[in-house]
Amino acid sequence: MPFLFRVHLWLAHVVPLALSVVVLAPAMTACRRIDMVPREVAEAPDVKVRVVEREGALWFAHGEKLFRSVGVCAVIPVELDYTRGGIRYPLAYDGPAAHGGDEAAWRRSTLDRLSAWGFNTLGAWSDAAFENPGVFWHTPCLWLGGYRGQPDMRLVDVWAPQYAAEMDRMAAEQLAPWRDRRDVIGFFLNNELPWYGEAGWPVAGGRSLLDRYLELSPGAPGRAVLAEWLRATYSNDFRLFLRDWETHATSFAEIRTAPEIRLRKRRPAAAAIVEAWAGVVADRYFQLSDEVFRRHAPPGSLNLGVRFAGRVYPSVLAACGRYADVISFNDYQPAGEFQAAYFDALHALTRKPILITEFSWRADENRSGCKNTQGAPVTVPTQRDRAARYEAYVGAASRHPAVVGWHWFCWADQPPGGRFDGENSNYGLVDLNDQPYLELVGAMERLHRRKPRRDRLNQGADLSPLAIYRPIRIPDSPAREPVQTPASACSLRPWFDDKSTTRFDVATGGGRILIRFDPDPAGWGGGISLVPPRTAADVADTNCFSLLGRRGVEMRIQASRSASCRLQLVETGAGPVGEQAYAGRDGADGEVYVSYARSLTAGDNAVRWEWDELDVHEHYGNQRGNRRIDLQALQSVDLYLPADANGPGPLVLEIQSITFF
Repeated sequence: MPFLFRVHLWLAHVVPLALSVVVLAPAMTACRRIDMVPREVAEAPDVKVRVVEREGALWFAHGEKLFRSVGVCAVIPVELDYTRGGIRYPLAYDGPAAHGGDEAAWRRSTLDRLSAWGFNTLGAWSDAAFENPGVFWHTPCLWLGGYRGQPDMRLVDVWAPQYAAEMDRMAAEQLAPWRDRRDVIGFFLNNELPWYGEAGWPVAGGRSLLDRYLELSPGAPGRAVLAEWLRATYSNDFRLFLRDWETHATSFAEIRTAPEIRLRKRRPAAAAIVEAWAGVVADRYFQLSDEVFRRHAPPGSLNLGVRFAGRVYPSVLAACGRYADVISFNDYQPAGEFQAAYFDALHALTRKPILITEFSWRADENRSGCKNTQGAPVTVPTQRDRAARYEAYVGAASRHPAVVGWHWFCWADQPPGGRFDGENSNYGLVDLNDQPYLELVGAMERLHRRKPRRDRLNQGADLSPLAIYRPIRIPDSPAREPVQTPASACSLRPWFDDKSTTRFDVATGGGRILIRFDPDPAGWGGGISLVPPRTAADVADTNCFSLLGRRGVEMRIQASRSASCRLQLVETGAGPVGEQAYAGRDGADGEVYVSYARSLTAGDNAVRWEWDELDVHEHYGNQRGNRRIDLQALQSVDLYLPADANGPGPLVLEIQSITFF
């Protein structure tokens, strides 16, 4: 899982560079020549690093020297908590303490070790006081955008004049200390921006960027841009818009001017609109940030992108490719597998080189006492396993023709009691006492000595691995005759928001299921999970059932008043959003599929759902699954009654029969 932005490290190690009156002499080290990361002699001050293509592969170039950036993030002398005035964490890393408190000695030792292990770059959030031009490079991480707090406003409102003015001020301030440096490859413009709305990855209950812009005041520039974009996207046809969205608005003008607007998806096509809008916001962000970067950065500096937190929308990637010189990408892979097809597609879409800017593994076996309960879920048993993961991942990444480097996260283990965001992991090359994990760094040194054979760029690569929202797939299987069953013949489990004042009672009898529901409007509602009677053809194993050969389900429901309901199909292995793994049965991958709202009227209703009307549930289940409804291994069929769509007051539903067709 990706990481929060480390602005406190920038404050700690870049600003002091600008203010310091003490100039540290460069610590020149005797370096071995490592084929994977060739060393250089210092070039003239005006020679900048650039990107070049040689024999079908991409490289960084400094003068005539080709190299790839092999780095370590957060190479800092002491781990301090700058959210609380720069105090030291209990049991935190203190590198100079291992050298009698001599920070200069620690720097010399650190550069010597990094050089011996085959590294040539001090990655994001590393101490700017390291200087060794021509031998070690920096890749500073800037913070160009809005407020990083809660909620994260770094992408809202990118059309506001004050947003642009503040970004310009940030760029001038943060780039000033680096203006005369000769040891910078380029600059990251931000880190793990919230392209999904609230974070750089999907979160349970998260609002999209479309939601965030609808929450702006009617006079906000971004709200006006969104309303006009929706009008153009739907060809000024509001009835067409209402096929995809549920809203109280009656026109595009009202979306722009109403004090409060809410949209709810009706159909899966609405998800494509959410993704497309993120791309519109991204284009504006990358245009603005690149403009201010070029204005204030040393001439010729590389724009290294924004360190994406794993997978993001293709529309966002394409926008980044129009402005950045390099696509930067944080890639935590629990199994250590390099996703070559994804990187092929990423380069084919953007036509830019790729820099892997964070990756790591942490071991239960570690000398720092790190519990590994917070942070990216890439836990392995031993240090030997960390080394094996590195060799497998980097061995494959180093052959990829678009990959121009990789930066390990991070230099030292995190505080066992947790740092400012709770992370407490064994990500370090060294422990809290500055002692290296020899199996890991030994594997790194061996790998970095090799001269890998690099593949050639594939400009026509398949782009499908980039897709976030893909069409739902239904397994092919011979159609089966419809089967009607009395509702009460299903085994059932009720569930509801028991932390609110919601009342939810279920009874069965006479072949029917009776639900009495009195929702708390501030809660999320309730529902029932149904498992149909098993037959020999339906059973996948004793813990799941199969609906292969079925196209959908129809329920006969009698309602005491108007109401709203949704259908859910729950695969085996489903769990909360953000789990490390979803282990279903018989090939299922823990996704949950949900329909959009269906209205019930007072009296009898025949409510029919077909599987191809469903979409992946945004608030529960695997968010990065295969988007294939694994009908062969289902856990339940659910009827969900949302509180906010069912109004105050008691509701009585009688489910009379269920037909799978």
